[in-house]
Amino acid sequence: MIVVIIPFYQRQTGLLRQAVQSVMSQKTAIPWRIIVVDDGSPLPAQQDLDGLLHDCRLTVIRQSNRGASAARNRGLEQAPPGSDIIAFLDSDDVWEDGHLECIHTAMKSGADFYFANYGGRDEANPGLDDTIDWERFAKFEPARELYWFNGDCFDLHLKGSPARTSTVAYNFRRMPRLRFLESLWCGEDILFWMEASARARRIAMSRKIAAYFGRGVNISKHEWGSVSEVRHHLGASRYLQAVRSRFCLSAEQDSWSRKILNDLDMELWLSALAAGRRGGHDSLGLALSHIATRPQAVSRLPAALARAARARLSPIFTRSA
Repeated sequence: MIVVIIPFYQRQTGLLRQAVQSVMSQKTAIPWRIIVVDDGSPLPAQQDLDGLLHDCRLTVIRQSNRGASAARNRGLEQAPPGSDIIAFLDSDDVWEDGHLECIHTAMKSGADFYFANYGGRDEANPGLDDTIDWERFAKFEPARELYWFNGDCFDLHLKGSPARTSTVAYNFRRMPRLRFLESLWCGEDILFWMEASARARRIAMSRKIAAYFGRGVNISKHEWGSVSEVRHHLGASRYLQAVRSRFCLSAEQDSWSRKILNDLDMELWLSALAAGRRGGHDSLGLALSHIATRPQAVSRLPAALARAARARLSPIFTRSA
């Protein structure tokens, strides 16, 4: 049985309904269940699913707002006995028909971790086609365009994971205790993919588009010099620090991650200084919390202050490289 976990936090009506219906409309004999975890959403999940709740394969759980990781973990805890595979779907995305069949075929063929191609409103080409050289990998199910991933999947995730949440599935029977790290709010999904891939005997992927991405509140943009951007840089740094503490990196990966962390230190200080100028006083507390987990970030502050001072002399405060 495949269990589909959907964390839900939205203000726009109809998004969750479309996501759930895209699962229910899959043409397959494979048994499935949907677990929607309402993470204290302003729009209650049950309201958006009116008329669908009679289906016994759909379960809605409501909890206070704790974030997407906690919501997904709650779904994992509630997976019914006999659950073989976990698949994820975000509430503002929809699946293409055939996705469950591709997952089932890949897992039946020996995969423990799976991800697939995707599309979106802004992508001219399917997402994986920009990052995966398909000619390098062996196709094992031509009808479903399924390939075995052979190579360093950890390095692929580390430097720009091609796996998107709404296309990912994994062997729950082999990894029943694997969970998302709830202290992270950025990159927590990639960390999960890294850990699942490390445990997987084989990794499969599909060139077929499995999901189309929407534009709900789960997709956010961070304005330069805003508190939200400071928090984003802080989250990205916490994620990389977690990766470094959990995995044994090669010399090249260690050097790469150190450079990214140093760059994030500078970006965080510049964002915090700009946000402070705009009245975003919360940026100071975020910057101080960064020092608590990464004391060496203080060494980048003088250069950030100097750069910010030069920027104030300009007619327009611009972000410099």
